[in-house]
Amino acid sequence: LQTIRDKNQKCKYKTADAFLREFLLMKNNAEKFNGISNPLALEANRIYEHVKQVIETNREELTEMEDALQAMNAGGNNRINNKKKKITGTKLMKQQQGTSSSAAVPSESGMIDGMAVG
Repeated sequence: LQTIRDKNQKCKYKTADAFLREFLLMKNNAEKFNGISNPLALEANRIYEHVKQVIETNREELTEMEDALQAMNAGGNNRINNKKKKITGTKLMKQQQGTSSSAAVPSESGMIDGMAVG
């Protein structure tokens, strides 16, 4: 449980299903190494079933949150990539044209000194 808690606090689970799979692994390991009727295995099964039920009860809301996070992360990656393109394009243009660092140089992203053009 501590490993699951640590990973959850570090946002390592991208989906509710990934989170649930960790509890399934915990349950399966408890049964495998302690026996299916062992109190530890029985408790692991109860925990797994509870987490599964909570996820299924809240599936629609969880899916909406997962989709929103995925969209935010995709947008963040695009902004980073566009910024890298702008910096790379500006440096390349400056080198090719022999301009100073204060000159207005177009970049691949349609920007001149941070202002959109075109």
